[in-house]
Amino acid sequence: AGSSFLSLPLDKNGKSTPHAIMFALLLRDHPSFKDYIVHFPNAWDRSTCDTEWTNFDHPCRGTTDTCEIEDEELKTGVPNERICCWRYSFRWQLQRGKDTNGMMIQVREFDHSPSVRGHILGDGQKIETDIAKDVGVKVFEIYQGKTINKRWAKDFDEKHINVLAEQVTNWYDTGCDDVKSIDIKL
Repeated sequence: AGSSFLSLPLDKNGKSTPHAIMFALLLRDHPSFKDYIVHFPNAWDRSTCDTEWTNFDHPCRGTTDTCEIEDEELKTGVPNERICCWRYSFRWQLQRGKDTNGMMIQVREFDHSPSVRGHILGDGQKIETDIAKDVGVKVFEIYQGKTINKRWAKDFDEKHINVLAEQVTNWYDTGCDDVKSIDIKL
């Protein structure tokens, strides 16, 4: 079995959104992913070297050279998840996963606000995408469904996980060499 890393949106209070939690639970309970190690970074408190937490322009990309956390021991070796910079931890986990054909699964939620009405990534997810590209990890992007009139988001359901499982199986069957991002839209 492989490893997967969830890139899930956060709400304005820095907590996982209800749709993101639903997706994570569906993934956890799906038979195709029962033997996977799933890294769910939003499940615990974290720290950061970025005073704004998710400022894309902040230079930290989780490397010893870019992370500005003062304690050098927090930028080497196995991350101490609760006190090291979240970007360092995320990068370390991605690199470890890449070494065992791991992947990042990223949820794109539908924002129904009139000014957007589209699928978005949270600010932290944009940073996670940048780090994943730098590390060279396969990314599966799951787009949240919309109602028929395309004004409201639909809940994630087992169909999303089934299609993801099929895509992941195809990737493994072809040797895991293609690290190009795959969009899964239902």
